[in-house]
Amino acid sequence: MRSVCRKEHELIALRRSLEDAERTAAEEQHALQQELETANQVGRILERENQRLTAEIETLRRQIEAQRDQQDATLRIQELELENQRLLAEIDELRRQTSPSSSAVETDDTLLETLLTRELNASPAEPPRIVFQARRFCKCTSAS
Repeated sequence: MRSVCRKEHELIALRRSLEDAERTAAEEQHALQQELETANQVGRILERENQRLTAEIETLRRQIEAQRDQQDATLRIQELELENQRLLAEIDELRRQTSPSSSAVETDDTLLETLLTRELNASPAEPPRIVFQARRFCKCTSAS
C-alpha cells in the first residue's frame, strides 16, 4: 500500500510539475506574442518613416533639379547677352567701315538691330538665331 501511496504522491507531484511547465510555457508564449506585436509595430513605424524620408528626398531632388535648370537658364541668358553685346559691337564697327550713302546697308543694319532686339526678348525655349542673322548682315556688307 505504501507503494501505491508513494505512486499517488509522485503522480500529484508530476501533475503539479506539468501544470507549472504549462503555465510557464503559456507565459513565455504570451511574452513572445507581445514581443512579436511590438516588433510589428516598430516595423510599421519604420516603414512609415522610410516612406516619409523617401518622399522628402524626392522633393529635395526635384528642388535641386529645378535650381540646376534655373542656373542653366541664367547661364544661357548671360551667354546670349554677351553674344548680343559682341554683335552690337560688330554692328558699330561695320557702321564705321561702311559709307553712309549706301541705303541697302542701312536697311540691313536696321533690320539686324530689330532682329537682335527681338531675339533678346524671345522666350528661352526658342533657339537663338542671332549668329545666322549677323552672318547675313556681314555677307551683305561685304558684297557692297
